[in-house]
Amino acid sequence: MAQALWRSDDPADYRLHLAHAESTTLSRCKAAAEKSKADSVQRKAHERFVELAGRFPEQTVLGLAELKLLRDWKMTRNKWRPSGKLVDGNDDARVRASTEKAFAVLVKKGAAGIKLAIEILATNSATKLRGIGPATATLLVALVRSDCPFFGERYRTHMHLLPTLVGITMAYPNATGPATHHRRNHHHPTDPGEEAIKATGVKQEWASNPYAMAPVLEFNRRLVEKAAALSGRAGVDGEFTARDVELALFAAEHA
Repeated sequence: MAQALWRSDDPADYRLHLAHAESTTLSRCKAAAEKSKADSVQRKAHERFVELAGRFPEQTVLGLAELKLLRDWKMTRNKWRPSGKLVDGNDDARVRASTEKAFAVLVKKGAAGIKLAIEILATNSATKLRGIGPATATLLVALVRSDCPFFGERYRTHMHLLPTLVGITMAYPNATGPATHHRRNHHHPTDPGEEAIKATGVKQEWASNPYAMAPVLEFNRRLVEKAAALSGRAGVDGEFTARDVELALFAAEHA
C-alpha cells in the first residue's frame, strides 16, 4: 500500500514499485475506460499520453486537441467525471497562448517558476483555461518539470500519506466553496474526522477545496523533499525525482 511506501526511506522499495508504474497505469486506464463505457479514444488514453509526453521538453506549446488528450488520460487514470468536458469549451488559440506562456516560464525559471506556471494555466483570469484548476495544471507542468508531480484524485482520498494535509479527505471533487450539509456529514471512508484534522493543524480552508493552489503546492514540496531524501540514500544507483515518487506511490496503491 502507498501508506507503507510513504513511510519508507529505502530507495529499493521505491524502485520496486516504480518498475511496475507503467503497467499499473495502463491497466488502471483500461479498467476505468471499461467501467465508464468510454469510447475508443479514452481506451487508448495512456498510449496517447506516453506519445505526447515523449515530445517534451522540446515541444513548447499545447493545442486544444492535445489538452483534451491529457484530460482523457487524467480522467481514465483517476475517475471519469462530467466536469472534464469543460475542457472542450476552450478556444485553441487561447490554449496555445496560455501553455506557451506557462512553458516559457518553466524553461526560464526552472523549479522557481512552477507556481507561476500553474497560476497562468489555472487562476490568472487573463490566461486560465476552462476545466483546468491548480491540480490538473500540475499534469501540464509535469510534462516539462520532473520536480512537479501530478496531483490526481487519489491524493485527495489518500492524504494520510502527507500528515499535514490529512484533512483534505473531507472534501469532495470539484468543491469550490463552503461544504454543503451533505459534504460535511457524508465523509469518505478514509476521512479521519474533524477532531483528527484539528490535531494535525491542517488549515481548514483547504478542506473546502483540496485542489486549490496551497494544498497542491504543499503536495509538490513534500514529494520533492522525499525525492531528495531517497536520492541521498541511493548513491550510485541514481537520483529520484518527485515524479518518480508519485509514480511509485500510485503503483503501490494499486498493486
